[in-house]
Amino acid sequence: METVLGEPEQIYPFLGSTHLMEPLQRRKVTAAFHGHAHAGKFKALSPAGIPIYNVAVPVLKAHHGDDTCFALIDI
Repeated sequence: METVLGEPEQIYPFLGSTHLMEPLQRRKVTAAFHGHAHAGKFKALSPAGIPIYNVAVPVLKAHHGDDTCFALIDI
């Protein structure tokens, strides 16, 4: 939810799915990525502590404070 905050609430159902949380936690993934929320937050943690990154270009630019359109994630 945190990575889509800033978007209009009425479009939240189209920005992600709680149905994905169960397989992410079951498979014990290291990180998850999405880029469909352009006004959201760069990083949040799932209830299980999995880092979730919003890699939409506007979010990356806001996170870095410049025109950087990428993120390096050390896994």
